[in-house]
Amino acid sequence: TDVPTVTIEVSNVKGGNSTADVPFGFLIGDVNGDAAVRSSDVNQIQADKGQPVTSANFRDDINLSGVVNKPDYQETQNNKGHRLP
Repeated sequence: TDVPTVTIEVSNVKGGNSTADVPFGFLIGDVNGDAAVRSSDVNQIQADKGQPVTSANFRDDINLSGVVNKPDYQETQNNKGHRLP
């Protein structure tokens, strides 16, 4: 799902018996990791379009097809403006 924040409770924090909550979010199309889907994300996918997925561009493969392609571009374009709180 796009844009939810999930909280995981972890235990044995710092070797003790205490717990801590760790929040994190999911944001489809945020290929540069800045917590927002912007033109820069769309431009990055456009620049990598047609390329096989590598360790350098794996975030661009939104649909996990193994290639940066038009559906990746469209999904990012559709989510432009979404951001994590």
